[in-house]
Amino acid sequence: MDASGCVVLRGGAHRCSYNHGMQANDRASIETWIAAALMERRPAWPCAPGEGVEAVVDLSNAEGVACLLHARLHASAMAVPDALRDRLDALVRAKAAQSLYQQAQCRAILARLDAAGIPALLLKGLALGCWCYAAPHLRECGDIDLLLSSREDAQRAVELLAPLGYAPPEVIMPGDMVRFETPCVRPADRGALDIDLHWRLSNAPLFAFRFAWEDLRAASMPIPALGSGARGLSAPLAMLHACMHRVKHLAEREDRMKWLFDYVVLARRFGDGDWCALRDLAISRGLAGVCVACLHAAEARFGGFVPVAVMDQLAGAARGESLQVERVTSHWYFQCMNWRAFPTARMRWRWLRQQLVPDAAYLRKRYGTSVPGALWRRAWAGVRRLRG
Repeated sequence: MDASGCVVLRGGAHRCSYNHGMQANDRASIETWIAAALMERRPAWPCAPGEGVEAVVDLSNAEGVACLLHARLHASAMAVPDALRDRLDALVRAKAAQSLYQQAQCRAILARLDAAGIPALLLKGLALGCWCYAAPHLRECGDIDLLLSSREDAQRAVELLAPLGYAPPEVIMPGDMVRFETPCVRPADRGALDIDLHWRLSNAPLFAFRFAWEDLRAASMPIPALGSGARGLSAPLAMLHACMHRVKHLAEREDRMKWLFDYVVLARRFGDGDWCALRDLAISRGLAGVCVACLHAAEARFGGFVPVAVMDQLAGAARGESLQVERVTSHWYFQCMNWRAFPTARMRWRWLRQQLVPDAAYLRKRYGTSVPGALWRRAWAGVRRLRG
């Protein structure tokens, strides 16, 4: 991880969701151009005349910002090859149609939950797209994330979603400590879509116990575009959750430009009171370092947007925190921090047992072999992760 909080892989390139045979410096120049275009700075085309169109399209798509780039190009007189506009036109039409489908499904799901008396909060992509971005499809996302009040509500929601064609995947790791969400998948013949039913704000134990449902619900805000009862996290909590979400993915050595741009878009919705609320929340929950790492990374990519006083106060508080964000790419370190995050010793040991010795039926399905063979393969994979 570099000083900006971005994951740096071998050779100096940032996390490569897309390679396309590019050299690291070519990728970096295209990333820089895309970032400047998103900020409406009209940068010069980063490639030789007649070249680079496929690389720009594929990289913006892999980074989750193709729709944003398309919107920026249509709103400006930026000099780009006509082929780029044509390629993005076709890609974005498909993404916009998918977004409309997601919104319709979300309204139907929320209506079913509401009728059953199950409160829910929308998280991440679709929630941000519907109240924070100029149009929902500009915040690309592949699933719908809902936060429920308890694991029991999540189980009830699974049953309620079954008539709509959603069901948990056949192979899912069991245990009430190893995960804090239940995914539900709708097959392609019913209109493919994934729903994640969370009962904690994060699926990583490191962040799962930082907030209580009651506090999140009390501070929630309406999202009328998704129904009269649709609600999502308040702006400061949405920013903090976006930072937690990115750091969890950094632990998996994954980073995407769309996550960084979320901070920019959220910041544009902030007033002075929101920055103070974010600061106070981050410091009180031991997440100042998480905020500093993510906001620094976004500023390194898109330019400054965080009040200097707020960043200084967060940085000062971060020095007293136990979590070192620059170390989360170490699997051993991340799991140790997960272990420490559980509120009780009993929960820690339950998590460890569920991690090391999952259910026998899961092992047979997951690895396609006997339980002893599956345990050996699982243990060896864990060793390789620790060594990596």
